[in-house]
Parts: sequence; C-alpha cells; structure tokens
Amino acid sequence: MEYLQHKAAWFPARHCRILHLRLSLAPTLGQLRLLEATNSPFMMGGKVAAADCAVALHILARPWRQMRRALGRESRWLRWRLVWLAWHLRQPARLASTATALTNLVEQALWLPEAFSRQEPGGSTAGSFSLASGLALRLALRANELNLAALTPGRRPRSVWDLSIAEVLAATVAVAELQGSEYLTRAEFEEFNE
Repeated sequence: MEYLQHKAAWFPARHCRILHLRLSLAPTLGQLRLLEATNSPFMMGGKVAAADCAVALHILARPWRQMRRALGRESRWLRWRLVWLAWHLRQPARLASTATALTNLVEQALWLPEAFSRQEPGGSTAGSFSLASGLALRLALRANELNLAALTPGRRPRSVWDLSIAEVLAATVAVAELQGSEYLTRAEFEEFNE
C-alpha cells in the first residue's frame, strides 16, 4: 500500500527558529546521540529545566562533530553560550514554550508510521520506536546495515552519524514495504484503535 502522508513527513527538510537559533527539522543521528549522551529530558523524559533547554538547543543548532569536540573539553565559549541561553529562558512562559517546541521537534524527527498487523481481536498493535537510550545506536546500526552512507550524495562518503534521522527512518520503512510490510498513517491508526 502506498501512503504519501508518511513518505512526505521526511521530505523536504526545513528549518525552524527557536530562541533566535536556527534548527534543522531533520536532526542527524550524531545530534541524537549527543542528546542521549547528555541525558536530555527530550530523549529520556522527565522534568525540563532551563539548562536542559540550553544544552538541547545548542546541540541541535550546531554540527554534531563541532558539538562533540566542544562538549569533550573545557570551553569558555560554550559555557558562556549555555549561560546566555539559560538566562534568556528564566521566564516560566518562555521556558515552557521553548520546551514544547523542542519536544515537538524531537517527536517529529522520531515519528515512524505504525506497522499494520493482522491479528486476533484484543491483540496489541506494533508501535513505533520508543524514546529510550540507545535509539541513536540502533538507528546507526540499521543505517550501516542498509549501507545508507554510500547512497547519499556528497563529495566523499559520509559517516552514518551524518545521516538525518529522517533518512534512516524513511529507508527503514521503504525496505520493510519492499519486503511486504504495510504501514498505517496516524489518522488511520487512530481510527483503527477506536
């Protein structure tokens, strides 16, 4: 079955602005891994503080290699930037709106269509990826298995960590569909559950 809705969700990649920072709507696996490594509540769940928003904003606004180097050493510039971001988030309304925007961005990036399964009444349906530690590594292994880094255009072969989450999820769904799996759109899944 062809579902244009779930394929269109991953193309094209656009940008958004949160707190004057330009963030891609297609975060990379490297950025996802850094969010996990910093125990971001946007990945792990839990209460969001101004410092959590500042770190997540900075990770999602910079290339992952640059942020990995900055997080791995003592950097006055990074510390100043995080303090500046946290200071701008001191108002509860601004913190709440920024946290909501970041939550929506991460959830949108990780959205995967629900797998359709024929089952007996009362059975449970297959779900999408859960937001849990280790998700970046699982997606990177899947991208490596599908050799996605070699399929992406560029002057030199990219690392799987440079791939966007959207590229990996779209390829995963495409391969599964070629092998006979079927997927439901969100609207169909909600209608099916009713």
